[in-house]
Amino acid sequence: MKALARPGSVLLGLLLLLAGCGTVGGGNQPTWNQQQLSSYLGQQNQDINAVVQGLQNDPAIGSLMGSPLNQLSLAAGMRFTAQALSGRPLSLMPLAVQNLLRGGFDYTQDPQNPTQYTPNPPTDLELKWSTANNQVAVLSVDWDKNGAPTKTLYGPDGNDHEMPTHAGATFALDGQNVGSADFTASYDHCNATGKDILQPNQADLSVTLGSQSTLGLSFGLTQNDTKIGLTAGVSATAANGDKASFNASVDFNGQATRDANCFITDFTVNSGHLTLSSETNTQAHGHHTTTFDATATNLQRDPATGALTSIDVNGSLKADGQTVATFDGTLDDLNAPCPGAHVTVHTASGDMSLSQLLTQAGICQP
Repeated sequence: MKALARPGSVLLGLLLLLAGCGTVGGGNQPTWNQQQLSSYLGQQNQDINAVVQGLQNDPAIGSLMGSPLNQLSLAAGMRFTAQALSGRPLSLMPLAVQNLLRGGFDYTQDPQNPTQYTPNPPTDLELKWSTANNQVAVLSVDWDKNGAPTKTLYGPDGNDHEMPTHAGATFALDGQNVGSADFTASYDHCNATGKDILQPNQADLSVTLGSQSTLGLSFGLTQNDTKIGLTAGVSATAANGDKASFNASVDFNGQATRDANCFITDFTVNSGHLTLSSETNTQAHGHHTTTFDATATNLQRDPATGALTSIDVNGSLKADGQTVATFDGTLDDLNAPCPGAHVTVHTASGDMSLSQLLTQAGICQP
C-alpha cells in the first residue's frame, strides 16, 4: 500500500465537500448612508476575524486548520460561496478514489515514512502524527458507520470507485476526543446501464472540532433533474464566549441534461434563490446579523471548465433585520480581491460599487 505524503491533505480530502448559486430581491428603501453601512460591515468583519484568531489558539483546531482560518471574512465568505457554490454544482461528490484507503499510518517517528499498522475495529483508517506543540494527534475514520455498506460506483472516468453511504470520523489529541464528523450520501442509479454512478442525489456533512473553542462545519446537497439545493455553514465559538457564523442557502430550479451514462453534464437555470448570512455575538459589540438576499439571473459559465464567470444580481442587504441597502448589477469579477466592481449598491446617501463598499469597510483591498 502506498504511504501517504501528509496526514493533513488526507483530512482535507475527507472533510471538504463543495457545493452552486441563484431569487428574491430588495424593494424596501435603504435607510443607511454609505458611512453607516461601511462602518457596520467593517465592525462585523473585525468581530469575525477576532473569533477566528481565538480559534487558532485552540490546540485541536490549530493542529488541523492553521493559517487557512485567516481567510474567513465577509469578503472571503462571499467570494467562496460565489465560486465554490456556483462553480460546478453539477459535479458535487465526495473525494473520488478507486478504493477507500484502509489501515493505520503512524507519522510520529518519521513524517515522510509512516509506520503502518492495523487499527482496532470499527476503525478502517487511522492516522497519527505529532503536532507543533508535541501532542499526538489521531484521526480515526469508519467508512461503514453503524454497518452502512460502502458502494461501488461507476465514475465519469470509466472506472469503478468505492464510496461511503454513511461514514464517521473522530479526532483526538493525547487521548482526548476533540472532534467528530458524520457523512451520509445516496447516489444516482442509471437505468440505461444498470449501474449506480458516482453522482450523489443527496449528501450531508457535519463536523465539530475544538477543545477550548468550538468550530462547526456543515454542508447539504439535494440534486435531481429539476432542482439543485445546497446549504453550507461555518460556526465558531471562541474560548471567551465570542461567537461568529457564516451560512449560505442556494436553490436552483431548471432542467438537467444527462449523458448516456446518466451523468449530469449541464443544468439550465430557470429561477433561483441565494441567501448569505453572517452573525456575530461578541463582548465588544454585542449581537448583530447581516443578510444578503439576492435574485440571480443570466448565469454565464466558462465552456471549457464550467466555472461561473458572470451573474446578474439584484437584492437587498439587511442589518439586524432592517433593510440598509439595495444592490443590482453584474458580478463578473469573482476572482478579484474585492469583487463587485460592476454591482451598484444603493444607500440613503447615494450609490457606490460593491467593491468600493468592501474596500471602505476594510474587508478587502483592491
